[in-house]
Amino acid sequence: MNKIKYLLVSTIFAMFATASVAQVSVGISGTGFSADATGSETQDTSQSRDETLEAAYGSVFIEYDFGGFSVGIDAIPYTIDSETATNDQSNAKVDSGTNTVQVDIENVVTLYGIVPLSDTGAYLKAGIIQGDLITNEAMGATSTSYPDADLDGETVMIGYAYDTGAGATVRLEAGLTDYDDVSVTGTGGDGTANTVTLSGLDGTTVRLSIVKAF
Repeated sequence: MNKIKYLLVSTIFAMFATASVAQVSVGISGTGFSADATGSETQDTSQSRDETLEAAYGSVFIEYDFGGFSVGIDAIPYTIDSETATNDQSNAKVDSGTNTVQVDIENVVTLYGIVPLSDTGAYLKAGIIQGDLITNEAMGATSTSYPDADLDGETVMIGYAYDTGAGATVRLEAGLTDYDDVSVTGTGGDGTANTVTLSGLDGTTVRLSIVKAF
């Protein structure tokens, strides 16, 4: 998380240093994400599985409008829990037994910029994403464990902002989000350690936000 922490500190400092000329906005968002991903596990043999991953989550954000552009920070203020996956490896040479894996996604933050497209209400938005992927596993009869991993990604969206006239703005955004491949190698097993890789984490994103400017 060191890169994103540095960027966040620098951005927040810049925001406060120029607060006298900027407009502050806060908001809440509901986001949907869908991607066709591939998960693979390599031990004494290798196997893979394709899945459509879909997620819906809420977040909060704060941003500064400098006139010709805006800079913001978006955060998911809770842990996203995945479903538990079960894999019967009774005949495997490594980690024999029934393996179960569940992950938590925590500390997800997005640092983004917004550029309006003339005075149409439309805008372009681009950002970088980082979070923590916490692994929770039970690997059959062995003591294999997997390390946690970073979750890094980028997003590009086009949006439209509608002023309700009641002191709030509604935004609708759609675009693409691409997460880097995640690969973790287990340790402490009964032979050559397992490596689990998740790839193809790129897909469509839609977001609805309510924004209040001060």
